Amino acid sequence: MHRWQAEGVLRTDPEPALYVYEQRAGDTLQRGLIGALRLSRPEEGVVLPHEDVMPDVVADRADLMRETAANLEPLLLSYRGDGTVSGAVAVIERAIRRAPLLSTTTEDGFCHRLWAVTDPAELAEAGTDLARRRALIADGHHRWATYLRLRDERPSPGPWDHGLVLLVDTARYPLRVRAIHRLLER
Repeated sequence: MHRWQAEGVLRTDPEPALYVYEQRAGDTLQRGLIGALRLSRPEEGVVLPHEDVMPDVVADRADLMRETAANLEPLLLSYRGDGTVSGAVAVIERAIRRAPLLSTTTEDGFCHRLWAVTDPAELAEAGTDLARRRALIADGHHRWATYLRLRDERPSPGPWDHGLVLLVDTARYPLRVRAIHRLLER
């Protein structure tokens, strides 16, 4: 981790941001927002798990996250928008008109592009929209359980109150579960 930080592979953002992430190949297109989501218990009805987890896998992931103090792989969460270009979807659509921070094609033929959203008004627009949504865990039940375990181990408020997620509006971008945790070359 220290080497990655020294080499600039991992770095702290200078300002708050959400990231628009796109995967595209042929007719397949998926876009969503990557960011930190406040953790919640299932009974709160904000993030809805639908699978059990294996305690040993959660313990292993917790050890890794304690050691690295980093979220290295986002959960994939889906939510159902209202089908309009407003709120978070509008923020995504405006972001993709700009040059991406990164654009690369992986061996499987998928093009991956990433844009930063740092404008406070756009962050508020996306946040207000997403705050009224419920999300289903499409991939990452063990990571979500790990996030909750680590949050419960530490005093709140703090950085462990949030987890790294990719939120995809399935009304706009039909969900396809693919690898979203990649080392992308420039």
